[in-house]
Amino acid sequence: MIQDTSKQCYKDLLDSDVLSHLQREVFEYILDNPGLTDGEISHGLGFDDNNQERPRRFELVDLGWVVSGESRVCSVSGKTCLVWSASEFQVIKKGLECLSMVQVEKVKKLLRLANGFQRNKFSGFLKELEGESGL
Repeated sequence: MIQDTSKQCYKDLLDSDVLSHLQREVFEYILDNPGLTDGEISHGLGFDDNNQERPRRFELVDLGWVVSGESRVCSVSGKTCLVWSASEFQVIKKGLECLSMVQVEKVKKLLRLANGFQRNKFSGFLKELEGESGL
């Protein structure tokens, strides 16, 4: 049995620059282009065959960074294949990295209010954010 501290240490390593260059390249492509098959990912990355991409995608699935979706016909192979996307956690994490610290604090406040079911404060704060963003 793996200890929780070991799991946390492993997750911390993943959040650092421990992913190989090719893993990171495949992950970034999947993150930016959700719902593609292995063939489409390989083609989009300019690889000659799926064997350059697929092993890295398997590793990313094992790490919980990539998840499978439904099957559909691949535009490259013409075969029915699973599609792949970044996990929800990784999409949220990437989105937060793009926000300024002020925006991050507002998102955290919004999540706290939503989590605490403080509906009046939540809707008021949401209106305030919408006004700032021009929505």
